[in-house]
Amino acid sequence: MISDWDCLAIDEMNNSTNGVFVSPTKVRVVVNKNELISEHEGQQWTIKSGNMTLGDTQIICDIGPKNGIYFVVYSEPFRAMIGIGSKGYLGNEGYVGVENEDVEWLKEIMSIWGDSIPPSVYDKLKMIDLSSALRHNQGDAQISHEFKAQIPATKPGDARAPLLASALKIAHREEAS
Repeated sequence: MISDWDCLAIDEMNNSTNGVFVSPTKVRVVVNKNELISEHEGQQWTIKSGNMTLGDTQIICDIGPKNGIYFVVYSEPFRAMIGIGSKGYLGNEGYVGVENEDVEWLKEIMSIWGDSIPPSVYDKLKMIDLSSALRHNQGDAQISHEFKAQIPATKPGDARAPLLASALKIAHREEAS
């Protein structure tokens, strides 16, 4: 699977994640391309934009640059995931993934969302250090999971071609020689 989608997700402990959030009551939110898929009590919802409360979990998201989803997910007792799911390939520039400009846009939109988040929660969300977040290709994450390997992740603005795209390029070169 070659994925054109990139993900940057960080939790309340400033750890980069694979884009999966699970609340204390088992509400599950997953970054899937440029949308969030939420699961709770056997039901599933796809969210692209807006605010949603599911059990103990609040989801706030919007579509932004590169047709990406920019989001905040949190629950009490406090657990959170903040991030971006966006296109990885950008025209003739090749694979760029989540870039620094995307992270800045997320910070801007979060300040707007701050008005709709309880102040005690918003203060905790502001403590999450987005400068320490890593981005990864969503297809690479799936391949890494299958092989029980670490997800190849880099800082925003330092993306590499997805694993499968690189492997196919190498195979094509070997075939040609």
